[in-house]
Amino acid sequence: MHRTKPALYLKRSPLVYVVAQVRFSAIVKMEQYIPDIQEKVRHEGFPKFSRGRVTEVRVEADREAQFTASDRWEFQNKESTLGVVVSTGSLAVHTSKYNRYEEFEKTVDQSLRVLNVVASPSLVERIGLRYVDLVQPGDNETFADYLQPGILGLDAARFQARNPLHRYQFTGRTEAGHIVVRWWQNDAGVILPPDLGSSTLRHEAKAEAGKVVGILDLDHFTEDGTSEFDVSHIADLLGSLHGNLDLAFRSAVTPKALEVWGSEP
Repeated sequence: MHRTKPALYLKRSPLVYVVAQVRFSAIVKMEQYIPDIQEKVRHEGFPKFSRGRVTEVRVEADREAQFTASDRWEFQNKESTLGVVVSTGSLAVHTSKYNRYEEFEKTVDQSLRVLNVVASPSLVERIGLRYVDLVQPGDNETFADYLQPGILGLDAARFQARNPLHRYQFTGRTEAGHIVVRWWQNDAGVILPPDLGSSTLRHEAKAEAGKVVGILDLDHFTEDGTSEFDVSHIADLLGSLHGNLDLAFRSAVTPKALEVWGSEP
């Protein structure tokens, strides 16, 4: 499934983070390939390089979170708003300055082709695409102005509860895979979900501590474990994942939200 509606462009978009990740059968000698990968991607707009060891949190529908430690190598653009992260078993492209899907997909495609030429992964285990929006109501506004009622939860005033912070999660299946819609509020100045809090990118969006903000987290992924690593096929699957995420976003927000965010054709 690809686009069923024209692209939605928001001049004042609430989108703060996007990540596409492809997990493949582990390549133990990946570190030996990193110099060749860097040599290719630095000429494609990723001059910055860093390396480290990180604990990855794997959160999936109807399963407990899984924690794994792994080496990672990251290549970023000069503004640190777009990065390619490689580990022994995955490649991810993430950005804090997203424009349109087709532009983002091009970067993912280029990165996967470099990886394929240099390291030749064998099997694809998981493909995922995730969008995170930061919702901050203005003066005399509420979250009900921005989100559909089904996401917002109980009206705390009806049972005299104060300082409510809501959490919501929907999980389901699509023709492309599993989709998860999460909504949660916090007043700690946090703009990303906990498992993405270690983002190495520069984020322009800010949240004021003490003020309640909402995070709309849309996650869509497919798992197989037996598919050959084929870049064109991966691109097709990412397009299908994006199609459902686009519809999920439109279903979650209100017409007023789109107006406030500056919806354009």
